[in-house]
Amino acid sequence: KKFIRARIKTAKKQLEEKYIGSIQYFDLNRLKLATILFSSDEQDEVNYLSLENVIEDLFEKLKLNIRLGKIHVIRDMLITKYLANAGSKEWGEKHKRISKENLIWKIIFGIIDSAPTEFYEELPIGIEGELDIYEHDFVEQQVEDVVIINKVLAGFNEYMKLENERNRKEVFRRFVNHKWSDYKDIFPLNEDPIVQEYGIKMIITRIIYGQRTIAKIKDGVNLK
Repeated sequence: KKFIRARIKTAKKQLEEKYIGSIQYFDLNRLKLATILFSSDEQDEVNYLSLENVIEDLFEKLKLNIRLGKIHVIRDMLITKYLANAGSKEWGEKHKRISKENLIWKIIFGIIDSAPTEFYEELPIGIEGELDIYEHDFVEQQVEDVVIINKVLAGFNEYMKLENERNRKEVFRRFVNHKWSDYKDIFPLNEDPIVQEYGIKMIITRIIYGQRTIAKIKDGVNLK
């Protein structure tokens, strides 16, 4: 609180040099801060209970019925991804700036369900493991770009309007099979074109199947 109020005071002073230094539209009552400190060399599961509670509380506020297993997935992702970062020096190689968009999209991909069973039944034999790697590379490299998910959902909704088919599931199948290549430029490349094709189809499928969850999270955390 002291830090925030000091920054507000400084900002007002700087603004008043050329502009109006008003905080009329800055409502401190809507500002909430949560700080969780962990030792970077401590791996005891008990120490991460508070982190798990924060994640669970977030999902409850967003009115998402998320299974405990998914909460554990998010908790483990945050620990693996950001624990070293939290204990690293500011100028160190591991130290990276964590943006809201980056964090939220990683959480979204951690909880939206995998593609339905019938998708995997149509896969060419022997590429399922390679698809997992492709998806991991996508999340690591591209998930910060919020344009990707927005573009896929907008494309599907537009496709739905143009189709006369009432069967949403059938329209969805046609969209994935016929339009996946429209998104090649925003997904990672792969030496095997078959892996790339089905990797893109899998991710598009997950995005569309999870769009209700995505909408709830984006709205709840004010992510455009």
